[in-house]
Amino acid sequence: IEADFAHGRPVVVLFDVQSWYDHPVAVEATAADVLTSEEYLERSGITSVRVRTQRFISRMVLREACGLVCGIAPQDVRFAYNEHGKPRLDLPAGGSPVVEGACHFNLSHTDDLIAFGASTAGPLGIDIERVAARPGLAQIARRFFHPQEFAYATAMDQPVSEQRFFEVWTRKEALLKAMGTGLATDLRRVAVPLPGGGHRYMGVAEAFEVLDVPMPEGYAGAIAYTAPAAHDRGVISLQRVTPMLLGAH
Repeated sequence: IEADFAHGRPVVVLFDVQSWYDHPVAVEATAADVLTSEEYLERSGITSVRVRTQRFISRMVLREACGLVCGIAPQDVRFAYNEHGKPRLDLPAGGSPVVEGACHFNLSHTDDLIAFGASTAGPLGIDIERVAARPGLAQIARRFFHPQEFAYATAMDQPVSEQRFFEVWTRKEALLKAMGTGLATDLRRVAVPLPGGGHRYMGVAEAFEVLDVPMPEGYAGAIAYTAPAAHDRGVISLQRVTPMLLGAH
């Protein structure tokens, strides 16, 4: 995984944290050792045990994933923030045996899964979602999808397919996160590549590759990234792991 990352190929690490929601005390104890005092205090005041545990896990997973791809201890990972609050790795010269220069990363979580994406080639975004029937999917698709995306999601004038809806949604959100604009963009103007071909949005300076992330049954995921070279298009490195930091308890 470090070799792929060092060569600019995007890396995706999928963390399964299901069992750790049953051990909030252990999670909080580990967080006290791993997180900075500011990170810990920011989360320790959350009254909901479930939400507090989720926030601790998410931050520890971010540290572990950054440490994994950079070849450093999670406790040694340092972040800096831009004017919009978006974090980036703050690596001093020689601070990582793997990374030289910028490291771009993004995080997404749903239910008991957390997906981390990273690349040295340029900005990227990742999104994962649980595929499930939810009220108003047709209205959401009609309001936010490009006409070609809506046609794909409705599959020949049939009711909206949950699977196809979330295939489009994850690709769309991943691309918007990579662009750095998020949901502030007019989503109907952003047409993402669709499974089996289709169109590619090229309305920004960077040309992003958009790919599905292989997920367990019942989930959808996508990554949008700046392709480092033509021969690396369509290629990502994927690992699925249980967080080692949490495994100490």
